[in-house]
Amino acid sequence: MKTILIIGNAKSIFIKEYIKHVATKEFDTIVLTCRGALTEEEKELYKNFDVKLVDLYQKGPVLSCIPKVANTIAFINNLKRVAKEYEIDTIQVHNVLNVNNLMFAYNALRQSCKRLIMTYWGSDILDTDRTRTKRCEKLLEVTDIIILPTAAMREKFREYYGNKFDEKIDGVVFGNSIIQLAESMTWEKTPSDKIRIAIGYNANPRQQHIKVIDALGKLSDEDKEKIKIVLHMGYGDQGSDGYYEEVKQALEDNGLEGEIHTEFFNHEQVIEFRKAVDVYINAQITDALSASVMEYMYFGAIALNPTWLDYKEWRDLGIDYVDYEEFDEIPGIISKIVAGEIEISTEENREKIAGNFTWTELSKKWRDKCFL
Repeated sequence: MKTILIIGNAKSIFIKEYIKHVATKEFDTIVLTCRGALTEEEKELYKNFDVKLVDLYQKGPVLSCIPKVANTIAFINNLKRVAKEYEIDTIQVHNVLNVNNLMFAYNALRQSCKRLIMTYWGSDILDTDRTRTKRCEKLLEVTDIIILPTAAMREKFREYYGNKFDEKIDGVVFGNSIIQLAESMTWEKTPSDKIRIAIGYNANPRQQHIKVIDALGKLSDEDKEKIKIVLHMGYGDQGSDGYYEEVKQALEDNGLEGEIHTEFFNHEQVIEFRKAVDVYINAQITDALSASVMEYMYFGAIALNPTWLDYKEWRDLGIDYVDYEEFDEIPGIISKIVAGEIEISTEENREKIAGNFTWTELSKKWRDKCFL
């Protein structure tokens, strides 16, 4: 048995799925950092996996000084207390650049465990700058393993750090829980008399919904009659009521039939939505390896992917999708799809995605790298 301290956001869906599929109670004692209130459902999830929840930011009565200093002192003091109480073997940090105080606590982190692991998420390294990455350099020097799941992330990481940490880097990817669930089900594509087109997967303007909608507005009236835009904008840090209204207005201005779902979807609802989409247009500004695009392709959609997002992992596997360089190319591609002139190997895509991106295939790799 190993005792693992996972430093991350207990409310994150990625952390929840990681606990379910990798850091399981059958093998480890799991201690997870929690900052802020959890829902009853979240509490029950962690209780079922015997996860011990701790708050590394809880301040004592004397720590009412400058907030940043107080937070750092509290983080270090609580880390030392938790490490001693639970006899921590491994500390694994998730979403590295979004965890406060790490760069000031590198000595305490190193002294509190036998193995120290930094696990980057796409936004960590793709949406950052040299100032933030420089602050973490001493932390990386005392780290044992640096996990960068995709080729794009590793390339960006080396832009900041060169080859200094190459011996520590590992590229194991996260499993996809939606596809994992779908593999245990019998399902069929949801029929429709129109070609249903999805754009983006949240309410963040970085998905560039409006640029895609404006491009689709250049379709002929005949083609517009044959398509329907379906958007899921149920979450997104930068989303707002104002942006929803802008997207709705763009659909109206371009003469496109569409519907917007703003509710949060559980796994089963995600599957129902993915099954009902025929074409998925990816246009986000940056990304590491889109789980949502893989899900749409798994459920038989034709994916349009911009060349500024180069998913090397898909190319290496021979996953079939349509590239575009400019938004102006989108109408021509959609017209060909409407005319039945573009065919994608959807069955082969499904087999390749299921064989390489489910937790069934990946959980042991994570355990071998992080916990054994």
